[in-house]
Amino acid sequence: MSKRMIVGLAAAFALLIVPVVATAETTSLPADAQQALDKGLAAAKQQQWEIAIQNFQDARKIAPDAPEIFYDLGLAESKIAGRELRAIAWFGAYLATSPNAPNAAAVKDFIAALRIKVRGNIDSLIKATEVADNSLPDTPIRHDGGITGKLTNKPDQDRIMSLYRVATLWASAGNSANANATAHRIGRAGYNEASSLSDIVAALANSGYIEDAIKTAASIDDSVFSNSANLAIAAAQAKAGDLTSARATLMTAQARLGKEKSVYLRNSQGGDLARAQANIGDIAGAEKTAAMMPSPIAKAWVHLAIAEAQIKAGDRAAAQASLAIAQKATDLWNSLSAAQKSTRCNCTLSEPQDQSTLDVVERRIGELLADAGDITGARSTLRIAQKYTRLIAGTRKSSEAALLASRQADVGDVAGAQDTARLISDKVGKADAARAIMAAQARAGDAAGAQKTADAAKDDPYLAKMAKYIIADGLAQHASSTQAGTPPKAAAAAPTPAVVSTSDWIRELDTLNTPLFLDLPGSVKAPQQTYKIIAPGASSEPTETDTKRTFKALVAIAQTVIAANDTVDAMLKQQFGGAKP
Repeated sequence: MSKRMIVGLAAAFALLIVPVVATAETTSLPADAQQALDKGLAAAKQQQWEIAIQNFQDARKIAPDAPEIFYDLGLAESKIAGRELRAIAWFGAYLATSPNAPNAAAVKDFIAALRIKVRGNIDSLIKATEVADNSLPDTPIRHDGGITGKLTNKPDQDRIMSLYRVATLWASAGNSANANATAHRIGRAGYNEASSLSDIVAALANSGYIEDAIKTAASIDDSVFSNSANLAIAAAQAKAGDLTSARATLMTAQARLGKEKSVYLRNSQGGDLARAQANIGDIAGAEKTAAMMPSPIAKAWVHLAIAEAQIKAGDRAAAQASLAIAQKATDLWNSLSAAQKSTRCNCTLSEPQDQSTLDVVERRIGELLADAGDITGARSTLRIAQKYTRLIAGTRKSSEAALLASRQADVGDVAGAQDTARLISDKVGKADAARAIMAAQARAGDAAGAQKTADAAKDDPYLAKMAKYIIADGLAQHASSTQAGTPPKAAAAAPTPAVVSTSDWIRELDTLNTPLFLDLPGSVKAPQQTYKIIAPGASSEPTETDTKRTFKALVAIAQTVIAANDTVDAMLKQQFGGAKP
C-alpha cells in the first residue's frame, strides 16, 4: 500500500466532531480533585485535549465515582480523532452513575453521533484493506474445497482469498451491500460464491444484523451453504431471545432438507439442523429431522443432543426416553454389515465394525444417563462401551480407555474402571484413570482400596503427592452423604437481569487503553508495527511480501476495532433496554 494512501487514510480520521453538550450533573468534590478538574477545564478551553485528559484522570484518582469527571473525560476524548469508542465508554459510565442527569438526553444524542463516527472509521479501515488486496500479487496457493470449491492452484488464488476476508469484514461491520458485492466479485473470478455468501451471513448474524443476514441467505442457491447460513441466523435469533423466529428459520432449513437426495447430506446437514433445534428447545422439530436421516448412528447422535437439551431443561424422564431411542439406533447400527452401513451413511468406515464410533456413542449415552439420574443404566452402558474399546486397534485404544475408565469411576463402577484401565498403555492416561478410581473409592468409603490404588501409582510423583488430598476429599464427601438429616440445598434464586454498571464501563475502558484506540490514525499509518502489538508473537511466512504483511495488519486492525465496537454497542443496548441512545 502506498505511503500516499496510508496518509490519506489517516487524514480521514482527523475530523473533529460534535460540540459540547448541556451541563453535566455535578457533585461536591474534594479540594484536590476540584483543583485538578479546573486545570483540565482550562486546558480544554485551549483545545489542549491530552493535557485536559491527564488532569481529569488526576481528579478521578481522588474522586473515582464523580459523574462530572466521567462526563468531562468523554468530551475531551471525543475531540481526539480515533478515540470515539473511549468517549462513548466514558459517557456510558456517566449515565450509569447518573441515569437521571439533567443532560441525559443530550448525552445520548451525543453518543449516537459518536457511533456514526465510529462506523465511518470502520468503513475507512475496510476500504484500506480493499486497496491493499488489489495490490497483492497473483500468488498461486492450493486450497481444498471451501471458497474454491475444488483443488486449485490458480494464479490469483492468494489475492482472491484475501478479498474473501474483506467481504467478511464488511459483513461483520453490518455493510451487507459491500459484503455481497465483494462476494459477487469472488464468484465472477470463478470461485465458490455460495461459500463466501454463507460466511457473510454468519458474520452479519453474529454481529446482530439479522435482517440483512436473512436477505443475503435468500440469494444462496447451494443446499450445503444455505443450510449453514440458516443455522447461523437461527443461532443469532435465539441469542437475541427470538425463539419463535429461530424455530421458523430452522423449519425452513428442514423443508429444504426433505428435498435433499444425497444420503450423505441428509445425514450431515440433518445432524447439524437437529442439534440446533434441540438447543432452542424444539424437541419435536429435532425428532422430525432425525426421522429424515438414513443413518442409524447419525440418528443416535441426534437423540443424544435431544437428551442433553432435555436434561438442561430439567426433564429427566424425557431425557431417559431419548437415550433409550439413541441406544436402539446404536444397536441397529451395530447389527448392520459394513456394506449396509456404507449405504446408510454414504461414507467410508474407519473400521469394519466401526468400533471407534460405537465406543464414543455408548460412552456418551452412559454419561447422559448418569446426568439424567439413571446411575444403574449408566454403569451398564459404559460396560458396553468397554466392549467396543477392547476392539479398537492402535494407540487410540489407550486414549479411549483412559476416558472410559474415568467415566466409569465417576458413576461408581470401580471394578469396571479398573478393568478398563488395564487397556491403557500411556503414562498420562494411567495417571488420569488412577486419580478417578482413587477418588471414587474414597467417595464410597473404601479408604483402604483408595490407598492401594495410590500405592500402585507411586511411579507418578505428582499423583503420589496429591493422593492424600484426593482421598481425604473423597472420604469427606462420603461422610457428608451418609449423615442423617442433611438439609436439602436451597433452590437457586431466579437470575436477575444483568445491568451495565459504572465499573463495567471502566473495565471496558481498560480494554480500550491500547495504542490502537488511543491513536487510531497513528496506528493506521504504521499498520505492521500495530499488528505486532495486536498479535504479539504472530509469525509471518518467509515468502510474505511487504504488501501482504500490510494487508494482514490492516485486516487485524479492522477486526479489532469491529469487535470493540460490537462490545460497546451490546453494552449500550443492555444499558438502555434495547433502545438506541
